[in-house]
Amino acid sequence: MLRITEVGVVLAAVVFGHLCSGVVSEIHGVTFSAIFSTEDKVSQCLDEEALLRNLDITKSISKRIRMYSIAQCPQNTRIVLDYAKNNGMRVLLGLWISRNKLANANEFFWLDDFALEYKDILDAVIVGNEVIAIQKVPLDDLLAAIAQTRSILEGVNVQVPVTTALIWPVLEDIGLQIAQVTDFICMHVQPFWEGRTAQSSGQYAVDKAAEIEELVGKPVWICETGWPTGGEKCCENRPYAFDGFQAEPTLENAEVFLNDLVRAAKAANRPYFYHEAIDGDWKRMWSPCGECVGLAKDVPIGCAIKEECEVDYHWGLFTSKGVSKVPVP
Repeated sequence: MLRITEVGVVLAAVVFGHLCSGVVSEIHGVTFSAIFSTEDKVSQCLDEEALLRNLDITKSISKRIRMYSIAQCPQNTRIVLDYAKNNGMRVLLGLWISRNKLANANEFFWLDDFALEYKDILDAVIVGNEVIAIQKVPLDDLLAAIAQTRSILEGVNVQVPVTTALIWPVLEDIGLQIAQVTDFICMHVQPFWEGRTAQSSGQYAVDKAAEIEELVGKPVWICETGWPTGGEKCCENRPYAFDGFQAEPTLENAEVFLNDLVRAAKAANRPYFYHEAIDGDWKRMWSPCGECVGLAKDVPIGCAIKEECEVDYHWGLFTSKGVSKVPVP
């Protein structure tokens, strides 16, 4: 097992080496997906040409990417990792964990192969994405998945930090337990979903990371934060959120948020991953109305009025066609 005393050297190199390595891009990292959805809402793997185009776009704004699954499109996972290796990029490698045991097993199946071959470019392995709040995975199952991940990595003699991605309210509740089994805390904070205005929300995200870090006694990375550019306003009667629909998804607000985030994170030396590099049109395959509680019913001209929330598809710095939406500071 990669113990805390051993991983400390690895983690320190990641934070202080890569964060201060003189990378030209101002964005520490971005989230990235290698899939798309068809008109009948079936998930498919991006073809290689489109995937490489998206990677070229992403490389122009950051040298670090976060992936959420290695098994949904394993051939594309390899393309992404090859690209990162050949272009001096770093990767947070994600395992998509849910209540589907077979799908979980498929993620673990690919882990040893990818971890062994690409260990030199991996900053960490993230076991699950908001599995407590969204996937409703029991805590014991999450802890077991983290332990299994460590066992697989140990089996191929790969020393890579291990963590799980959780929203900050969950970390306030079980963060101490998570800290005992992870090498650092991977925190999600989305001021938009909390009904906040864009002004000073970047600073808020960085301050929240410091609060959780003090609470759990482990380094905290902001593994997902961003601001949408289109769709419905937020929020009304949403948990952990202000009422009044103060959070507006516009190009201008996304730029305000990004600039504030970059400034605040740099001042605090806080690693962060902006969500997301490219618009997530592929999310339409699941119509995530259950995640979109508290949104305004009216949407701007040009947005389809559907049962799902339109705003969930407009978080990218680029459109799905590769057109820049938000200037990078």
